[in-house]
Amino acid sequence: MGLGPGEKGSVEVSAKNVDEAIQRGLAQLGVLRDEVKIEVLHEGSRGILGFGGESARVRLTVIPAARAAEPPLLEPVTPAAEPAIAPAPAPEGVMDTNLREIARTTVQGLLEAMGISAEVKVHDPTPAMASTETDAFVVDILGNDLGFLIGRRGETLSALQFLTRLMVNQRTRQWANIVLDIGGWKVRRERHLRDLAHRMAERAIREGRPVALEPMPAYERRIIHLSLRDHHAVTTMSIGDGEARKVTIRPRR
Repeated sequence: MGLGPGEKGSVEVSAKNVDEAIQRGLAQLGVLRDEVKIEVLHEGSRGILGFGGESARVRLTVIPAARAAEPPLLEPVTPAAEPAIAPAPAPEGVMDTNLREIARTTVQGLLEAMGISAEVKVHDPTPAMASTETDAFVVDILGNDLGFLIGRRGETLSALQFLTRLMVNQRTRQWANIVLDIGGWKVRRERHLRDLAHRMAERAIREGRPVALEPMPAYERRIIHLSLRDHHAVTTMSIGDGEARKVTIRPRR
C-alpha cells in the first residue's frame, strides 16, 4: 500500500478497499473529501464482509478552488464506506427521486432475502448528520428487535451500508451517498458523540491534560473532530492504528 507517481496535487494510492485508499490519499494531501476529484482506478475484489482479493487503487487530484477555501482538519476522513465505483454523472432518465426509490427497494430486497420483516423509509439527513455526510440521503430500517443489524460498534450496519451502496452504484452507475440507519440509531449515536466531545473537552480543560476517547471507526472520529473544530480551548487529533485508532482531546497551550 503506498503512493504512485502523480502530478502536483495528485496522488495514486492502493489499499485493501476503496474507502481506505481514499482516506490514505486525503491524509497524504492534507485535504477534505470535497476538495478533491476521486478516480477509482481499480475497485479491488473485496467480499461482502471485507474478505480477501486484490487491492483497490484510486487517484486523488486536488481541486484548486476548493483547496483554498478552508484549512484541513487534523484528520481528514470520509464516510465509513465509499462507493466501489468512481462518481459519475447520472445516466439519462435516472433522477434523484428514482435513485432514492432504487436504494429503498434494494434494502427491502436484502432484508427479505435474510428473512427479516421490516419497513424501509427514505428521508433527508438531519442537519447534524448533513454536516458530516455531503449530498447524502438516509435509508432507515424500521422494525422490532433489529439491534443485531447494528452489531458491535455499528460494524454490521457498516457492512450492510457498504453492500447497499455497491449494489445501487452498480445498478445505476451513479454515485449515491447512502446512509443506512436502523430506527434512527445513527442520529442518536451522533448526538451522543457530540455531547461526549464537549464533556471531554471540558474535562481536558479542567484537568489541564489530554483526554483519550475510546477507539472509534473513522465516521465517528470525524464527528468528534467536527464538533470541536472551532473550540477556542482544545484541539483534537487521532492516534493509534486500525481498530485501536482513537481521538485525543488536548488543551491549547
